[in-house]
Amino acid sequence: MFQLNANSSAMPKSNPKINSNNWIVWQQYIFGVGSVIQGAVNNWTAPSLRTGNQTVNSPAVQVGPTLAQTGKLPKGYKLTFTLTTDKNTGNVTAVTYEVYDGKTLYPPQTLVLTDVGATPLEVAPIVDFELNLVGPGDLDHTKFLSGAGKITYSASTDLNALPSIPGCAGSNTTTGENSNSSYGLVPAGGYKSFVQSFSVAK
Repeated sequence: MFQLNANSSAMPKSNPKINSNNWIVWQQYIFGVGSVIQGAVNNWTAPSLRTGNQTVNSPAVQVGPTLAQTGKLPKGYKLTFTLTTDKNTGNVTAVTYEVYDGKTLYPPQTLVLTDVGATPLEVAPIVDFELNLVGPGDLDHTKFLSGAGKITYSASTDLNALPSIPGCAGSNTTTGENSNSSYGLVPAGGYKSFVQSFSVAK
């Protein structure tokens, strides 16, 4: 699966309405590639990270076609995550999944966080992120047989590559799953859009 993994900002001290136990510190948006292509959202508060139980665990929804071979994404596919944020706070409020198979653009599917388990106080802005190509969840390791492609990152503000999780993040979490996927270098920073390669290490 393709995981867009992100750390939220630390809880804003200026908002007394928010209990620190309800603040989302880790966000995950997923394209699952099995017999069909699905989209899902998993977000965690600090207490739920400690227990391993997601605060927001949306049902997986089909966002693309049934595949000829389970777990195999044919050449030419393009999968797109688009995050919607609140203009005033930057909180991520929804994610839209879009699948193009090289010939057909399938109808976009949008998951609104408050419709899939989040309360209005369980949404937060993102301060750092990465896209990971891994296998199924539950901290599994996956060995892919083949594959390669490109990841395009785009934002309305400049993106900057960082050597580590920034101090303003609400957690220092990274993905628990791993695989033999490898990734190309990214530019140092100051770009609203850039491309990163990925492939499978033999």
